[in-house]
Amino acid sequence: MNLLLNSAFLLRLAFTIFISCLIAYFLCDIQSGIEYTWYSGIWHGLFVIPNLILSLFFDGIHMKAEISTSAYTFFWWVILITQNSYLVRFFMALFS
Repeated sequence: MNLLLNSAFLLRLAFTIFISCLIAYFLCDIQSGIEYTWYSGIWHGLFVIPNLILSLFFDGIHMKAEISTSAYTFFWWVILITQNSYLVRFFMALFS
């Protein structure tokens, strides 16, 4: 029974990662040579993990803008840290 639940969880997790990678590929394309502002920092921070996965398979996928404002960098880090703290708590609760 536990193996079946873990298999269903892993299948749902793989589907969620696939959908988030599709959304990141089509909606969150970080281009070189463009300066991004604070709003883009929030948006790009949300899609760091899907962009990381996509960068393993495709060239030209960036996780963070090369040219940005200091507000972009601040919000990118805030979202990244917040999102990862929730993910860590979720996996610790799941596997404990």
